[in-house]
Amino acid sequence: MIDASLPLLQTKLHRPRVMRSLVARPQLWEMLNRGLDKPLTLICAGPGFGKTTLVSSWLEELSTHATAAAPIPTAWLSLDENDNDLVVFLRYFVTAVQTAIPDACQETVALLQSPRQLSTVLLTTTLINDLSRLPTRTMLVLDDYSAIQSAAVNGLLVALVRNWPQPLHLVLITRHNPPLPLPALRARDAITEIRSHHLRFSLAETTTYLDQALQMPVDEATVEALDQRAEGWIAGLKLATLSLDTGTSTTALVATLGDPDVNVTEYLADEVLSRQPPAVQAFLLKTSVLDHFCAALCTAMIGEMESGWDVTACIQWLVRTNLFIVALDNQNEWYRYHHVFRDMLRQRAHHELTAEQLNALQRSAARWFATRRLVGEALQHALSAGDLELTVQLIESGLPDALNHEDRPTLERWLSLLPAAYVEQQPVLLMLKVWALQFSWQIEAQSRILRRVETLTDQVDQEGQRAEDYELIRTQITVLRGQAAYFRNEPQVAIADLTMALPRLPETWTYLRGGTLLYLGMSLLASGQGVTAERLLRDQYDRHNNKSDGFSLRLQSASVSTTLPRAVSSKRDRRLLKCCTALWASRY
Repeated sequence: MIDASLPLLQTKLHRPRVMRSLVARPQLWEMLNRGLDKPLTLICAGPGFGKTTLVSSWLEELSTHATAAAPIPTAWLSLDENDNDLVVFLRYFVTAVQTAIPDACQETVALLQSPRQLSTVLLTTTLINDLSRLPTRTMLVLDDYSAIQSAAVNGLLVALVRNWPQPLHLVLITRHNPPLPLPALRARDAITEIRSHHLRFSLAETTTYLDQALQMPVDEATVEALDQRAEGWIAGLKLATLSLDTGTSTTALVATLGDPDVNVTEYLADEVLSRQPPAVQAFLLKTSVLDHFCAALCTAMIGEMESGWDVTACIQWLVRTNLFIVALDNQNEWYRYHHVFRDMLRQRAHHELTAEQLNALQRSAARWFATRRLVGEALQHALSAGDLELTVQLIESGLPDALNHEDRPTLERWLSLLPAAYVEQQPVLLMLKVWALQFSWQIEAQSRILRRVETLTDQVDQEGQRAEDYELIRTQITVLRGQAAYFRNEPQVAIADLTMALPRLPETWTYLRGGTLLYLGMSLLASGQGVTAERLLRDQYDRHNNKSDGFSLRLQSASVSTTLPRAVSSKRDRRLLKCCTALWASRY
């Protein structure tokens, strides 16, 4: 499995639960069943047509009425804007596949954990080969693929279609056509498509839906009026039933829907929202800034509520009234709003809440995600608040993890979120550039950026402002100076710098501590202090608890580099061994 210490939002990997008041759609389920023999199923329609509900209910039906043969292993991945980075997308993609086939895609996992800069072609080829080796037919659902705008991710999907791994059946749920060669797929009979006209409710389905949702008789005129104006659009019917359920008379509703100048969505949404308790209305508006939420997150954002309500009571109210809320797990912990309803709420929130209130909510959400090491989600909210200072703080807090996993793509992605001119004035952000260049072996460019960082930190010293905030940056600079001194064959300078830096590095910075000890050991060896180097490294290794992490591996490799040369007889062999060891170690 992919390293669990790199947090992924697990709710993205859960299939949304099917609500009890569901209109069965056996004809569409049968279309999906027939499509299982083809590589790709495409569910494409605008918001509110029940795309996700259809697929989720179909999978529920498959598992409930499975034949004697084992059901097809199925994985689910809900996509959002954060998944436009190719590496992030692949991490979620592979992790989703592993929820169905735990040992799948091991070579892709190894590549994603590599510190090297990897080509898109290599990642794509490796993934396709891994998927071709799946032990059984496997289904992966990519929900809300319309959130993906990345050329790299779309290119990966196109390559997948052109070189299809036989065991994989892919289901794409999207609002608009994905950038795939659809005519060629149709010509090869390699795709099943379900579009808006398939998803629209018939008059009979509209009648069934209203009977189930309202639990009371509905006259024929109301049913026909709703069917005619909603045109089978499920979200419109949902809004209408909620409006009736909260007190609107059928006569008034039919009259309103008969007016061609009325925007059905806006009218019904206003009717539904205005009839909720005031505390629930406030909760809806404030939480509309979230793509997904749980009680703890909402509490952190909203705090105490008035009128005897709290966050849990609001969520329970929304679930009980089935108010456009979608459960994302079986534990009833995480939810999201239906996209149509969420968009309406966000529009209303911008009218009824001040910019300061909205920004405060975004900042609170950012801090909550940050405490759970979900830096990507935290940055999204910090940037939505326009808070560059908080964004820098979040990036700084996430830097140790990114370095410990030698995650160059993440460093580059964080930098891309911010204006280039702003980055040039921030030592913390420039250090991200320094390490990204280190991982991609661009040493000359790294040196230029490092000089810029030193200039900025020197200015802080002279001004006497926040000097303590940059102590860790200076320590990183010292480590890199020691590394450079080692390669200049100045071991005494390297020893001085690295010895000074080591006690200043927090224990959690395992990448940097391991690299510091590695170069310190080799510098001691180069200065004729091999025994001292070996003792230092062995002592650090013995005191470190996790013997399998990158820190321990670096200590082992450094220890070998200090002991083996003394066992090699000729000076030429010792020099060669030292060069090889240093070359291998320079990646750190």
